Amino acid sequence: MKATNQLFVFLILLTGIILISCGKDDDPDPKIEFIDQALQGKIDGLDFVYGDALVKESFFNAGDLSFEIFDEAETDAACDIITSDLPRVIFTIPNEIGLIELSLDMGSGDGQTITLYNPDGSMNVIMTEGALEILTITSTEITGRIDAQMDSDNFVNGNFTAGFCPV
Repeated sequence: MKATNQLFVFLILLTGIILISCGKDDDPDPKIEFIDQALQGKIDGLDFVYGDALVKESFFNAGDLSFEIFDEAETDAACDIITSDLPRVIFTIPNEIGLIELSLDMGSGDGQTITLYNPDGSMNVIMTEGALEILTITSTEITGRIDAQMDSDNFVNGNFTAGFCPV
C-alpha cells in the first residue's frame, strides 16, 4: 500500500509540473518587429511619413540626445526652439548605440517613452509599448529605427536618419 501512495503522490506532482510548464507565457510585451521602411504610421489618426529629423543635446540631461522626427523637411531653425507646426515624433535617449525597450517605469531609471505630437489638436500621445534602436552614430548624423504602438490611430514603425543641429 505504501508504494501505491508514493506512486500516487509522484503522479500528482508530475501532472502539476506538466500543467505549469504548458501554461501561458507570462511575458505581456508585444513582439517587436522593425519594418525596413521609412518611419511611418499614424499620429492621432493622421498619416505620418518620415520627412526629416533633427537631434541635439538634451536641455535637461547633459550627454543625452533629444530627437524630433518630422513628416516634412524641416529647417535648422527648429534646433533653436520647438516652434514647428508639423506632426512629429519626439524622444530623448542616452548617447549610445543599442536597443531600448519602451516602458513607463521611470522610477527605476529604466523607463523610456516616445511622444507622438499632433500640433492641430495639441495632442501628445505617450508611447510605452515597443522599442527603438540606435544603429549608428557619427559626427554628423544618427540612424535608427522604431517600432512603437498604442492603437490603430497611434503607432510608428520604420527607419530614420537624424542630422545633428549646429552647435
